[in-house]
Amino acid sequence: MPAQPPPAGPTDGLRPVPGVTGLWRAAPGWEDVLLGPAGPPLERWREEGRLEAVKRSRYRTVWRLRLEPGPDGNDRIAFLKIAAGGRGGGVRALLDPGRPLREAQAAARVAAAGVATAAPLLAGRFAWNAEPLEFDGFDAGPRGGRGPARALITASVEPAVPLPAALAAADRLAPEVRRRVTFAVAEAVAKLHAAGLFPGDLHPGNLFLRGLEPTADGGFALAADEPEPTLIDLSPLHVRRRWPGRRGRIAASLGMLAHGVAGESAPADRLRFLAAHRAALGAATGLDPAALLGDWREWATRVESVREAESRQRHARRDRHWRRGCRGMRMLDAETRCVAELTDEEAARLLAATEDRSATQAPPRIGDRAVRLVRRSPEAVRFGWEVGHALRRRGVPIAEPLVCRQERHAGTLALAAGRPLEATPEQRRAAGRLCERLRACGYTLDGPRAEDFQLDEDGAVMLANPVDLRPAGRDEAAPVPAFDPPAAPALLWQRAA
Repeated sequence: MPAQPPPAGPTDGLRPVPGVTGLWRAAPGWEDVLLGPAGPPLERWREEGRLEAVKRSRYRTVWRLRLEPGPDGNDRIAFLKIAAGGRGGGVRALLDPGRPLREAQAAARVAAAGVATAAPLLAGRFAWNAEPLEFDGFDAGPRGGRGPARALITASVEPAVPLPAALAAADRLAPEVRRRVTFAVAEAVAKLHAAGLFPGDLHPGNLFLRGLEPTADGGFALAADEPEPTLIDLSPLHVRRRWPGRRGRIAASLGMLAHGVAGESAPADRLRFLAAHRAALGAATGLDPAALLGDWREWATRVESVREAESRQRHARRDRHWRRGCRGMRMLDAETRCVAELTDEEAARLLAATEDRSATQAPPRIGDRAVRLVRRSPEAVRFGWEVGHALRRRGVPIAEPLVCRQERHAGTLALAAGRPLEATPEQRRAAGRLCERLRACGYTLDGPRAEDFQLDEDGAVMLANPVDLRPAGRDEAAPVPAFDPPAAPALLWQRAA
């Protein structure tokens, strides 16, 4: 007897599609658009140039899908996710609805709680006896005990602004815009918690904001009365029906989100968010916030401790991966890591130099090499350490990060210092080519100037500080360095004067 599609959730909006190999559920009116005889027509979409990969991983790949124009004549955009089959074989893999259907049901729960999300259009899996799916670098299928590949297609959230983009432009946002964005995100998260919904992967990359429009200075302004947060990537979604009594879950969820925004926010910003979430949670449940979450000071301390634990855990995991792929790093203590070529004496000298916060002190030296010290937030210096080494392994000329020290509220990154640029035409062109290489690697600089670059021992132009990098947008072009024109030579009578 052929397997039947698992029962749909009460409000997921999807219904079974007969006559197609595999198990598929589609939103009404989308069956003929998204399905062929054997499932989604991936090969045809690729040949017509309708697919653009936006995220790749070992177990899942995400494409931006451009569909046929709708009845209004406008192009329709969707997102296609293909996940590898389940790890279980036999009956377990046959009956498992898979991540796409679970995410579609999670989207229905989130929408019922009053939080916007990407509407699911198609969810299901390919046929059990289908060949292993090998498509555009993605390999999945029944081999090795895995079940068939799963697929999920959701509506696009464009032109919503990703929350990381809004955080990166925080210094160019008006105070009223920052306040409304903070309150809107806090209210959306509070609605989820009030409904007993706890996303297992709640971070800024999964939150988008509708109602913002870009400004000329690179910031954002309000295009609507209030920004509307939109949540994507809802698997796993933990449902806890017993309420109240979920303080640990709420603290873990807020701590995960606070870890994601720590690099672009100050402790005061996180406290404002916690206060807004506390008030919104009380309004959504009709209960006293003190009875739900306890004393304010104790609650803020608890969430901050969860954030610190989350940061330590993720940093330790990245350190393990780093040591597997790069033997050129060693750990000095829980807060400090350095390149392996430095001796203990040289590392101690550099750490002693970092204790002096004087801006007039000459740059410290390790042997015959000058060192530049950059002091930012702990997350920012860790970003510069990892991205700097990753880009150097790809051959991009960047100042070598030597020592990274992460304290609780501050961080220090020691970089190999070079000679300053002379702003000659050749150096300007070399800096422009370097910006293009960085953009090809997915990173960019905001308004690069001459002080953002330096010269190595051979006189080649290189990036001076990887901490200033940020991930580039999908359609963002490489920036053009803006160097100040060289000073004109003084005339003879001016020299005499």
